Amino acid sequence: MITDYRNFSPKMTVVAITLLISICFISLTISCVSGVSGVKRGDTVKEYTLEEIDTPPKAIHMIQPIYPFEAKVQRIEGRVVVNLIVTKEGTVRDASVFQSSPEDIFDQAALDSVKQWKFDPGRIKGGEAVDTRVRVPIIFELHPDPTVPSN
Repeated sequence: MITDYRNFSPKMTVVAITLLISICFISLTISCVSGVSGVKRGDTVKEYTLEEIDTPPKAIHMIQPIYPFEAKVQRIEGRVVVNLIVTKEGTVRDASVFQSSPEDIFDQAALDSVKQWKFDPGRIKGGEAVDTRVRVPIIFELHPDPTVPSN
């Protein structure tokens, strides 16, 4: 091991300095990504409730949920209430089931559907679009088959 830096050739000095700079750069990059050294990762954005905004989000593109096959065969109907955030860009974030009846039968179909919805975002005074927390009911109803005669 070389212990006396005065014995380094000019070429070795350049290599050592380059290596040291690379290590510092990698360390700084890792610190920024992981939030170490006082660097904040992902500033939090305020999420507004419907009571705090002037104009509520309005759905402009809604994908109908796919009726689960087993529920359809067994003629089960139900309701799922989904909590979600409509982002200021009009997309859905953090969708989760708040309540469902019957439990767990329609949950995934409802979540898969609302995650694809697009909105005109909620707006505060002055027209600024903001992230808005909303609760959406999804109803699963079977309609009578018009080709089957009723008794």
